Amino acid sequence: MKDGYSVTVVLSMDPKKPGPKLNDLKTTGVRIIWTCSFKNIKEKLRHLLLLYKELRKERYDIFQTNIDLFNGPNLFISWLAGVPVRECHSHNSKQEKELQVGRKLCVTLYQTLMRWLCWNFSNRRGGCSEIAMDFLFHQKWKSDKYSKVVHNGIDFSEFRRSCNFDEKKKSWDFGKNIISVQLEESHFKKIQFLLLMS
Repeated sequence: MKDGYSVTVVLSMDPKKPGPKLNDLKTTGVRIIWTCSFKNIKEKLRHLLLLYKELRKERYDIFQTNIDLFNGPNLFISWLAGVPVRECHSHNSKQEKELQVGRKLCVTLYQTLMRWLCWNFSNRRGGCSEIAMDFLFHQKWKSDKYSKVVHNGIDFSEFRRSCNFDEKKKSWDFGKNIISVQLEESHFKKIQFLLLMS
């Protein structure tokens, strides 16, 4: 990497079904490790074992995870492996399972355990919004000096260019609706709603 860091990305997905951004990731020069998908509890446990072996073998300085509430087990494993800096990233305001089945007792118990693991085994906490931070950490993060909100996580100034917007608007055909969406389909990403609204 150009800044002197050696970065390894652990992908917890089926290597036979790579995501759409894999080629972009490869061009950055990071090292990519594959564990497995999270289809069932057996695969989740296999992922945690493979993650532990990788973290112990390479002796990483920093571990960051962004897998919703499953950050908790990942952080616990990184703590067991002796990683000194462990960051938990919150990107959601609700859990997809809760949206699918409702707030049942099993969902509440799962969320409580995962949040406890996230808080107690991380020593850095980040999120893309205050709502996302509240979802994972409740109000505790607000008084924690190692918690930070980075809105959207992207500095758009790099992508801005000078443009005469009045001139550009004249070239648009307002009789057509042109929509471009880049996303991974999930319960949160209301693509059908977006299409209905257009």
